[in-house]
Amino acid sequence: MDSISAEYAQQLTWAILARAALARRGAVAVLLAAHGPDEAADILARSNPGLSVRAEADLADAHRIGARLITPEDPQWPRQLTELDAPDTNRFGPITLWARGAGRLDTLAEHGVAVVGARACTEHGYTATRDFTTAAAGQGWTIVTGGAYGIDTAAIEATLATDGSAVVVTASGLRHTYPAANHGLFERVARRGLLVSEYPPSERPTRDRFLHRNRIIAALASAGMVVPEAGIRSGTLNAVGWANRLDRPVFALPTPTPTAPAWAGCAAMLDDGRARLATDTAQLLAALATTH
Repeated sequence: MDSISAEYAQQLTWAILARAALARRGAVAVLLAAHGPDEAADILARSNPGLSVRAEADLADAHRIGARLITPEDPQWPRQLTELDAPDTNRFGPITLWARGAGRLDTLAEHGVAVVGARACTEHGYTATRDFTTAAAGQGWTIVTGGAYGIDTAAIEATLATDGSAVVVTASGLRHTYPAANHGLFERVARRGLLVSEYPPSERPTRDRFLHRNRIIAALASAGMVVPEAGIRSGTLNAVGWANRLDRPVFALPTPTPTAPAWAGCAAMLDDGRARLATDTAQLLAALATTH
C-alpha cells in the first residue's frame, strides 16, 4: 500500500468512527478505548454495512469544500480535548474534528479565550464585546466562539478587524453555515483561523448539537471564558457550566444596567460563584495571562 493509500485508509477509519458517533458517541468512545481505532472501526463497519459508504462520502464532502479531518493521532489534535473524557461520569470529548481554514488547531488552542453570550445583545453588550476582543486579539489571544448572532458575531468582527485569529466551533457540518447570514464572516475567519465541527460536513444543526459544541468551545479556551451578556435562559450558561467543569476561569463584563434581561444570566453567575466580574479590560487581560 503506498503512502497516499495508507493515509486515506487511516482517514477512513476515523471517518467511520466519527459517523458512528452521531448516534452512539459514548458507545463508540468505549469501543475505541478498548480496541483502538482500526479494530473499533472494523467492528462498527461489519455491524452496519452502510457505515463505510457514508464515511467515504463524508471524506469526499470534506475534500470538495477544502476541509480536513483532524484525529487524536494528528499532531494538530489539541491536548485540551482530552480533558473532556470522563467515561465514569458518561462524559466524552469529540471522536474527531472536521476543520477548514489556514490555522493549526493545536497552536490556536494554546492561546484560546472564549467569548460567548446573548444572541439578542444590547448596544452596550455589542460595544463591550468589540472593545474587549479588539484588545485580546491585539495581544495574540485566539478568540474561540460559536459564531451565533449577537455577542459571538461582535467578537468575530473585532478579531478580524484586528487581523487576529478566531476558531468558530459550529453546531452543523462545515458544508453548511449557521446562521446563513454569517457566511462571509466565516469565510474570512478561515483565512487566518479555523472553522471546526465534530459533525461530518453534510450534517445540519440541531438543538442538542448547539449544546454539545459548548464543551468543545470551553476545552479550546485554555485561558478562560468571557461573557459580556447572557440572558437567564441563555444557552451561554451551558457553555459556562462546561468551563466550570474544566476549571476554566469565567469572567462577566460589567454593565451600566445590571437589572437588564440581557445581563440576567451574568448576574446569576456572579451571585452563585460561576463567574467573576472583570472591572476593566486591562485587569481582565492580566487575569487571563496569569491563569493560562
